[in-house]
Amino acid sequence: MQTAAIGPRATFSTGDPDEMAAFLTRSYGTTVRLGRTREPHRLSHHRAAAGHVALDTVRSSGFAADAGPTGHLVVVVVDTGSITRRTGGRSRDYGPGDVFVAARPSGDVAAEWRGSPAAIRALVLDAALVAAVTGAAPEQVATMAVDTDRPAGAAAARRFHQALAFATTTVLHDEPAAPRTAAPPLLVDAVARTLAATVLTVFDSSLVPAHRTADAADARPETLRRAVAYIESGPHLPMGLADIARAAYVTPRAVQLAFRKHLDCTPLEYLRRVRLAAAHQELVDAEPGDGTTVTAVAQHWGMDGGRFGQTYRAAYGVPPSRTLGD
Repeated sequence: MQTAAIGPRATFSTGDPDEMAAFLTRSYGTTVRLGRTREPHRLSHHRAAAGHVALDTVRSSGFAADAGPTGHLVVVVVDTGSITRRTGGRSRDYGPGDVFVAARPSGDVAAEWRGSPAAIRALVLDAALVAAVTGAAPEQVATMAVDTDRPAGAAAARRFHQALAFATTTVLHDEPAAPRTAAPPLLVDAVARTLAATVLTVFDSSLVPAHRTADAADARPETLRRAVAYIESGPHLPMGLADIARAAYVTPRAVQLAFRKHLDCTPLEYLRRVRLAAAHQELVDAEPGDGTTVTAVAQHWGMDGGRFGQTYRAAYGVPPSRTLGD
């Protein structure tokens, strides 16, 4: 993935409309113009960013604005107040608890907030991340569509909230007072890809590929060998399904079928197995007093500490702390 245009972690507060417009323009990479409102303008904005993804916690009163394309996919959770969003000649209202796609990479958007103050959380996914997860070309990401601006059902909404909660506790601390400890790159990459994949499926994105007849024919042993070689040569590097498929010279669906047919698992399950084995070896090789911890090893290999403990015990029959202590 190329360097993301998402800005760094920052906290900002103002009652000045010009400062507000300038800040939002910098934060979202597009011109933001404020409209007239009955209440005085007031904005409090905190961004927690990790790689190609950010979580913005925003409180505002007297806010109405329109903006051009951001180059990002933005999903908003309304916590308090209400929002009217206008795009493509249509207007829709959202209230507390609603989740919706606020902006696509190439789409203009206008919004007005009501409530004093209204509060939202905005998940910002860089277009480069979306391209990496789907294997889509940049122009496809720029013009992507979603079949619905809300999650496709209650189960889909739950999946989104679960993914967002996990990201918040691991790499996107959404409170200004949260620790600023940087998460390991593999953990950031894994969480970002999970978030992007969840959003694309929850909102029925046009970038989720349809099945092709040729994919089954491409699920050959040589496809599997190329994919396995790619995974095993660089488990320490950020990678996802689209990367593995490119290395095997097939579509993501074809490489999924190859793994299911020959190994009875998915490519990402196999990647997690390889990384788990590498984490196990790191625990075995640790010397007493060298500072190695189970949490650090887990995060180094892109895994959350709690889930790592469960997965490790299932694979090796003992908790990782015992391996580290032996």
